[in-house]
Amino acid sequence: MNKPVLEPLSTISTTLLALESLRANETERALEILEIQLDAAILTANRIASGMDSAERETINSLLQRTRDYRRVYPRRTEAELNDLASGLLVRSARAGQERAAKILDELG
Repeated sequence: MNKPVLEPLSTISTTLLALESLRANETERALEILEIQLDAAILTANRIASGMDSAERETINSLLQRTRDYRRVYPRRTEAELNDLASGLLVRSARAGQERAAKILDELG
């Protein structure tokens, strides 16, 4: 599959899993899934920001600052064990993304 197809499929899959978790009152799992999605979005926004004009970069920077403020109030932590959701590879990847996202937010001016 090509990248334009994979991105919405990934979003649908993780959003659906978060919604199913919330409906089943598994809020810790839903929070963890949403935090992983947020980490991935931070990494993507940071990567594409350099190719944008100054107004677009400012919009991204403003949202990243809002995200940094959120993470200061609600520090990123593992809400739920994900081993039952996916392989250990996903867990390791999520932790690596978490660390990179935290670094990006910490470096905001």
